[in-house]
Amino acid sequence: MQNFIEEILNYNYFNFFLTFSLILIIQEPSFKLFGSEIHYIGETLSKYGYIDHKYSSYIVHGSPLDYRYLFDYLTIFIFESVDKNIFYTCIIGRFLCAVLFSFSFIHLSRTLNLNVIDTLIIICAFILMNQQLVGGDKLTGNGFNSAAIAYSLNILSISFLLRNKALFAIIIISISTNFHFVIGGFWAVFLFLTYLFKTKNYKKFLLLGFLYLFLSLPI
Repeated sequence: MQNFIEEILNYNYFNFFLTFSLILIIQEPSFKLFGSEIHYIGETLSKYGYIDHKYSSYIVHGSPLDYRYLFDYLTIFIFESVDKNIFYTCIIGRFLCAVLFSFSFIHLSRTLNLNVIDTLIIICAFILMNQQLVGGDKLTGNGFNSAAIAYSLNILSISFLLRNKALFAIIIISISTNFHFVIGGFWAVFLFLTYLFKTKNYKKFLLLGFLYLFLSLPI
């Protein structure tokens, strides 16, 4: 019986389902939309001409820089696919964020040799102790926005770096930067410093740095 339970707990799809269910509950099980979701999506729709009203709250963009263009493209794609329904756009985007966080958490837990029960307990303790505030922003609790996607990719990037797969780590952190320049760029600095102090390989450090800059050029 014990071997059967251990086999179930080591099953990838089962682990993913448990983690995915927890993330959905943490986000908002009633599917009420967050102010941050409406803000991010509303700003994107205004930027690309989907909101054109003189009394719109999104006349002025939050930044003149196109610092999260991948999120804008993804949002427009979902928005068009659901017949321009902002509610369905948020819900589908929220599911996508839950998938990314689940995969990243499972990947990191395997990197650290943790089983699914340990991983879920750590996530719950992390949330209950209100430790998920990063830069004043919730890690998983603000639904579908560019910051959530960037954070999930950052976790995955850190996991690859811990596995000594620096190339994958830099590619993923570059994608994160293209989703949210501030969040991806901020954590990229820590990844590069960690890699430099750990390996002291200056040549590869510079090559990875140039790769990161090249992949982040669209910003």
